Amino acid sequence: MLTALRVCALLYGAIALAGSAAVVLFFTLETSMIGLVPTTDLFGPLSDWFGVVAAPPVILAVLLFCAVAAARWWLWILSALVAASFAASAVVTWLFIHGEATLDDQFAASAPQIVLLAAWVVCAGSVGAQRRVLPRWMRAFAVVIVAAFALAALVFAISFAIPAETGGREAVAYLAGIPGFLAYTAQPIWWICLAVTARHRD
Repeated sequence: MLTALRVCALLYGAIALAGSAAVVLFFTLETSMIGLVPTTDLFGPLSDWFGVVAAPPVILAVLLFCAVAAARWWLWILSALVAASFAASAVVTWLFIHGEATLDDQFAASAPQIVLLAAWVVCAGSVGAQRRVLPRWMRAFAVVIVAAFALAALVFAISFAIPAETGGREAVAYLAGIPGFLAYTAQPIWWICLAVTARHRD
């Protein structure tokens, strides 16, 4: 079971990291957000496919972690919610790829997935450290990642308090992207570290 957890965590971490790279390339090359003329139409769809393919390994990983750590009922429930959110998001993204769902549908499906996974990472890091399934620094790493996500969300929310005509709103929104990008990139690395450091409960 531990080997299966490590494999699934490593697969998800690698796929999610590739997806993060695809998203960065999408916003750099395929949108005009930074003032460039779009030059390709590859990385947006590629990031969507990564999102679909990432669902099975992470669904298995969160459930396997509960088994390896002998988790209590509340972490099992949170893991089931994470699994359900990834399954729903994968289905909606699949429909979006095939033109059967809108971008708003995709955002609506991915929002709870992001929140639930962030909560799971913090809880799993804490439980793993307490039960010596993970090293203590993995708990601290998880807290830093979620804190960066929270900071990005806070700064982005603050940007809406700035009048749009001043140009300050867009500048503050871009600032939110800094901790957001760091957290978005670090989260797959946390999973890869889980694959490397997870061990049987003492």
